[in-house]
Amino acid sequence: MNAGRARNYDRAVSVVGGSHGTSFSLDALSVLAVVPVPSSAVTATFASTVIDNGGDGFDSTNNNALYADFLDGAARSVSRGVLEFSLSSFAGGSAAIASLELDQVSYASGSTQGALVYGFSGDGIVTLADATAGTTLLGQFPPSNIGNGPRSLDVSGFVSSLLASGASFAGFVLRFPIEESYTEPFNGGTINISTNFTQWSDLRSTDKPQLAVTLVPEPRTSASLAAGLLMLGGVAATRLHRREKQAHVQPKS
Repeated sequence: MNAGRARNYDRAVSVVGGSHGTSFSLDALSVLAVVPVPSSAVTATFASTVIDNGGDGFDSTNNNALYADFLDGAARSVSRGVLEFSLSSFAGGSAAIASLELDQVSYASGSTQGALVYGFSGDGIVTLADATAGTTLLGQFPPSNIGNGPRSLDVSGFVSSLLASGASFAGFVLRFPIEESYTEPFNGGTINISTNFTQWSDLRSTDKPQLAVTLVPEPRTSASLAAGLLMLGGVAATRLHRREKQAHVQPKS
């Protein structure tokens, strides 16, 4: 085999993933493992605000709005926004990228904090108990007073774990950090930290809360596909090698 043909042979084997193209085959496996399918977004199945009037426990809901607030004046009031999203559209996959997408529409002048976001496995219905169901802190939105507009939070790891466990709904709770640190009355004054998000029940709104998810193929699917490609590559490489050898057999005189 001359040098030119040898180079062509090596290059051909590498492309099909034969024995001389091991490094390429590993790259192919890696690519198969991370190529995502097109992303999609689902609107909240249910969103509400669960309210604690008087500091004696969560006792009411407001299903017409989504907000979080902390009020401490004559009486303390704490409100937490709760959302649940169906995962049925993503069943059987693993989340590569997932983000919670909200639209902040208003805030109180004293709102210098950003809402914390907690996650929980939901059931499709917001109840009073959901206000305290979120025990996994996922992150925090920017301070409310930077201005209204879109808010996005990466929740990839959380959604991935829910899909892996076969959960049907992803739940999120919005609350303010001051709940954890403020314990005494404000000496006759008033603290008002409040942020309102797009009302999910407002049919005029095009910015309803959404969960955007991009999936990757199931690992077994990727592995099977990769194994098939490698097998075909090995067969093609063997045939190519035989043709090269036959082409250089000298005829008998």
